[in-house]
Amino acid sequence: MTIEGIIRTIMESWPPQLHVEASDADYHVALSEDTRITNASGQLVTPAELSIDQTVRVQGTASSTNRFALIAEEIKIH
Repeated sequence: MTIEGIIRTIMESWPPQLHVEASDADYHVALSEDTRITNASGQLVTPAELSIDQTVRVQGTASSTNRFALIAEEIKIH
């Protein structure tokens, strides 16, 4: 599953969790220790680089119990 949207909330848990507002719905995005995060230049960055109001593209595995939740495999910051 791939979504593109704006980070509206960052939950300070480990691993972090995000609330991402996409054009079709709001999504709950859980990161894992293996989530790959890249910035606009394609460089790997840490979750600390994620911030509210950033536009991101998230690719991950959809939850089997909630169609608006996913575990991120990759996040690209625009």
